[in-house]
Amino acid sequence: MAKKKKKGLSGGAKAGIILVILLAAAALTLGLISYFQPSLTIQLKEEAERNLHKPQSVTESLGEGDTWTLSEEEMLALSNVTFDQSMLLVNGSHKLPADFRADVAEYKTSTVFMNRCIMDSYARLAARIRQDFDEPLYVSSAYRTREEQEEILRESPDVAQEVDASEHQCGLALDVYVPQYAGAGFLRHDAGKFVNEKAWEFGFIIRYPSYGEKETGISFEPWHIRYVGAPHAQYMMENKVTLEAYMEMLPSDTFLKVGHYLVTRQSGDTYTLPKTWESAVISPDNCGGYVMTFYMG
Repeated sequence: MAKKKKKGLSGGAKAGIILVILLAAAALTLGLISYFQPSLTIQLKEEAERNLHKPQSVTESLGEGDTWTLSEEEMLALSNVTFDQSMLLVNGSHKLPADFRADVAEYKTSTVFMNRCIMDSYARLAARIRQDFDEPLYVSSAYRTREEQEEILRESPDVAQEVDASEHQCGLALDVYVPQYAGAGFLRHDAGKFVNEKAWEFGFIIRYPSYGEKETGISFEPWHIRYVGAPHAQYMMENKVTLEAYMEMLPSDTFLKVGHYLVTRQSGDTYTLPKTWESAVISPDNCGGYVMTFYMG
């Protein structure tokens, strides 16, 4: 009498089980990465998104009847424009002049000094963190004098920026944290994740993102935020471009159209501006020119 043949799993069933096991292992691995190295999780996510999104630049040329040409002196004398330092490019290749003077003041009564143009935006960001996460947003480092940067460089020559190459000297950069979550650990708290994902809503960027080391020369710093204002912060964060790359792409003979804004970066003896706008911000770029941002309404 023939023995009955035992039924085993089919090849398809075995493959299905193996796939389930592999997916479970991958999920566990990503979960562990997310818990122990949240910055790596965000880095992987940002790099994947960057591969899917490329900056879409739309430039707009205005006719002669829609623009006027002014000398630098005439432009700087305009009364209906805000002049600030929000779009300074500061790095090892574009150092601040030795006689640079940052437009800084004390933030409330905190003994923390920062550039005047970022104060209202930082106040709104800190208030949002308090509201949503019931935590204070603290600043571990803000404005530094040239002498303070020299001292930091002597103490930590391997990690500190060179004198006049640090954004802290212009008061536009802030190193932020919440209690018990500073440095790379900032991302272990939901407040840190919020700052890294939504800082642009308040005019800030993550100055040294995970995808920008080749351009910035600095590895990922999720705690280091830099003010650039609207619409620049939103454009840079959504399109995954660094400040260096953004400044390079700004046109000098036309205008970059970003939502309701027109942006141009010009230098020389004369400057071309739209004849009408609702508000405008003009900032030196630390490269011999100006970044001009016009809200068209």
